[in-house]
Amino acid sequence: MGNSRFLDEVGLDYLVKKIKAALGKKVELDENGMIPSELIPGNSMEMVEFDGFVDDAEIQQVGTTASNYTVVYVKAKKYFAAQVPQASGGVSVSKPSLYYNVWETYAKYQNDDAQQPVPHSNKIFVDKTTQKSYRWSGSDLVEVSSTGGNVGSIADSKIDEIWNINE
Repeated sequence: MGNSRFLDEVGLDYLVKKIKAALGKKVELDENGMIPSELIPGNSMEMVEFDGFVDDAEIQQVGTTASNYTVVYVKAKKYFAAQVPQASGGVSVSKPSLYYNVWETYAKYQNDDAQQPVPHSNKIFVDKTTQKSYRWSGSDLVEVSSTGGNVGSIADSKIDEIWNINE
């Protein structure tokens, strides 16, 4: 496969079932021997970067307009937050960061419910500190990136199953 997209076995099974259910018949190929693009489901997965994880954070009850934030995933809260460093005011003691669940670009990461934010399920979240990829499972972020460096392959039988949809 010459492109950078791939489907794992579970994703491919899902795609085959969706195509079969939607069409209920054998696909007619176009003049180039390809499945017409209007019959192939669109890929709505967008990649969004974030700056790592924190175990827990006290979330401020107001939004922030600060521009010097980083976006982190707060494990205990199960949503993203803007981490804003506090100015030390010339004192050598550093103050802890403040965390906000409403910031300039929060809509890229989660819904707009400030009381109960939920990460988007149609996005891939990339941790810039580790380069690992995650998706929202409905209850937490789960890793989807390969740790072994191998992309994997699609079995010939799965490719045949796509082309012969009514088997």
